[in-house]
Amino acid sequence: MYNFLQPYKEKVIGILKGFDRLLFRGTLRQIACPAGLGWYLNQKADVLLKDFIGWAEQVSSRLEEAALAAKGFEGRQNQYLRSGSIPKDELAREIAGKEGITQGPICIFRTVETCSGFELKRDPVEKKIKLVSRIRKCLHIYHYQIHPHFGFMHTRLQTWLPCTMYVCINGREWLSRELDKKRLGYVRKRNCFVDLEDVSRTQEIMDRQLKESWPSLLDGLRRQVNPALPKYLP
Repeated sequence: MYNFLQPYKEKVIGILKGFDRLLFRGTLRQIACPAGLGWYLNQKADVLLKDFIGWAEQVSSRLEEAALAAKGFEGRQNQYLRSGSIPKDELAREIAGKEGITQGPICIFRTVETCSGFELKRDPVEKKIKLVSRIRKCLHIYHYQIHPHFGFMHTRLQTWLPCTMYVCINGREWLSRELDKKRLGYVRKRNCFVDLEDVSRTQEIMDRQLKESWPSLLDGLRRQVNPALPKYLP
């Protein structure tokens, strides 16, 4: 980086270090592998392996229903996207602009995408069915919002077991809001800061990002967009 900056050293006012995009992945460790899910089906859910697919479809349906009725998203746009490659961030920003949304939920997207999930497979040697983990496709639900703390962000919920959830946060959005609170001036173009009133103070603020109360903040997002999870899974 310093070799890159050397030719422009007279124009550079400082260097800002910190996370750009932050991606968190949450999963239920107890059922994250075939052995764990098999134990749960036998000991907790009282579901035979032969009935797994039907039971899993019911769980997915209930999670989807609850996620689509997430608190705060009532009345917001809910779109099914025929391709997972559609640029969702751009589409969500476009919706927010058209509807004048500057705070709170923006929209919900539903789309079928690849995931790691569970299926049944017949073992020809032991002549019985087994749970296996495979790459497959299922419905994913995206919740976009302008969070009061994180700014523009989204969550992604996999509706098929093990129902993995992702939280995608823009570190620059977070920093912009913190600078606004401190009334520190800056110029931002897209996701880059091209001017800062006080580089050293901005770096101090950026460093505090690592000390956020991440467990409680992330769990708050989980409760909002995936409220049915505790009812149907461990």
